Amino acid sequence: MVRRLILNLLLLCLSLAGGAQSHYLPMPAPSDSVTISLLTCAPGSEVYELEGHSALRMQYGSTDIVANWGIFDFSSPNFIYRFCKGETDYCIGVLPADRFFTQYAIYHRRVTGQVLNLTEAEARDVIAIVDRNLDPPDRMYRYNYVLDNCATRPLAVIEKALGQKITFHAEPFRAEPTFRSEMRWFHTHYPWYQFGIDLALGTGIDSLISLRATMFAPVELERLISTATIRTPEGEIPLVRATHTIVPGPAEGAILPPTPWYLTPLSVCWMIFAITLVVSIAGCRRSRLFKGFDAILFGICGIAGCVIAFLVFISVHESTSPNWVLAWLNPLALLVPLLIFSGAGRRCLRWYFYINILLCLSALAVAVGGIQVFNAAFYPLILADLLRSACFILISRNVTK
Repeated sequence: MVRRLILNLLLLCLSLAGGAQSHYLPMPAPSDSVTISLLTCAPGSEVYELEGHSALRMQYGSTDIVANWGIFDFSSPNFIYRFCKGETDYCIGVLPADRFFTQYAIYHRRVTGQVLNLTEAEARDVIAIVDRNLDPPDRMYRYNYVLDNCATRPLAVIEKALGQKITFHAEPFRAEPTFRSEMRWFHTHYPWYQFGIDLALGTGIDSLISLRATMFAPVELERLISTATIRTPEGEIPLVRATHTIVPGPAEGAILPPTPWYLTPLSVCWMIFAITLVVSIAGCRRSRLFKGFDAILFGICGIAGCVIAFLVFISVHESTSPNWVLAWLNPLALLVPLLIFSGAGRRCLRWYFYINILLCLSALAVAVGGIQVFNAAFYPLILADLLRSACFILISRNVTK
């Protein structure tokens, strides 16, 4: 992580170096032939690298540079808070191509270059657009994971230079794609990361998306653009003239090995349910409330509920609201650790547990009805929540009698 941060900061410094000039890029001479390539970097091991990375390579005369829209700074003030709130700013940077390739060679991540079939005027327009994009007012942009990122920006530059939309002829890689299904495909080896995404993002990522929308993932952009065509006076021609592997490496990238089955969220959550079932059976037989167990279980649910409530009501992230997970995980669960250790508090908690059962059943109905796709690991946790709520009501009634 530290090395990646240093590299990102280096890219930022390099891109800022020409800020006082009339142009931020060296302009091609009239005699120069300009070549524009779309670069695609294979996935990396960090969670923000799992879909790969895209950039634009510009070659003319003695210049060989790469425009990269994936630069961010962890050290900027309140980075984590602003990231959670959806106010994360990324920026464009330009650096020599050999330095760009070196950083991916270090991590054995393959880099592929697709040479675009542009006219000389269109290629020069790409350089002009990137040059304007480097101007301080335009350099920063509000990053959006699926709508505005390092893949969508180069594609927008290419289409602006062409003056037309690109026609894609490939079929979707997965039937009836949604943003959630696309994410799950790329996060197969990172089930806990996907578990967190399924907690944080709501119904907005469960709608069917177009073929074009799947290109938020750089590796999908690479696949689809390989079959794309553009209109010319002579007719339709391929957008990609040639494809080269610049940095060798495995196609799947440098992702980590699969998570062992017994450490996946589904296995861990069923284990939690099994422990909850044992505790509940013992409590019902002895008419005993395991107050410490409930305080921990519902305390964790309440803290998670505070995070989800923040994302739903405060964050400006796309697709965090509506999120029906909030019916199951909500801040009200914090009442349990606050009240369960006092007699008067336990009498009040009985009403909370009645309400909690209704909320959990509502969440299950939403998932079963297909309104929002739940992670499979949610179900044992919801069942554990329901079980402890029912046991509290039953045991507290018996104690009162």
